[in-house]
Amino acid sequence: MTSLQMCASCHRYYPLIGRVLLSLIFIAAGFGKFQTMEGTSQMLASAGLPSDPAFVYLVGLFELVAGLAILAGAFAREVAYLLIGFTILATFLYHTDFSGPDAQLQQIMFLKNLAIVGGLFLVAAVGAGSWSVDETLRKKAHNTREA
Repeated sequence: MTSLQMCASCHRYYPLIGRVLLSLIFIAAGFGKFQTMEGTSQMLASAGLPSDPAFVYLVGLFELVAGLAILAGAFAREVAYLLIGFTILATFLYHTDFSGPDAQLQQIMFLKNLAIVGGLFLVAAVGAGSWSVDETLRKKAHNTREA
């Protein structure tokens, strides 16, 4: 087997690797909101959003659960679409002030979020891959139909 053929056989792991890497930011952000309630409340208020603890918990819970779903590849396409909307909204609410003292940081955060959205569009387009809850459910449904 040539090195090119060996590499080609590894492609089945790429969606898993991509999902793991994409999920980390949402899982960490979800946990972070629970740990820094006051700071998150102030950040939400600065964007004109509700800043009460229940809303902060709701946002944190969404990020955590959505991140875990992407990690597991469970309803990956649907969750990717939800996270695309969430990430675009967060990007335009918090990372478009390119004139302040942290303009370079804001530009990097803006572009980072666009890259995340790009990765989520790939998950939405191709699905979770062979190492996922979605694939396990698909196989189970296929086997049930054949029986």
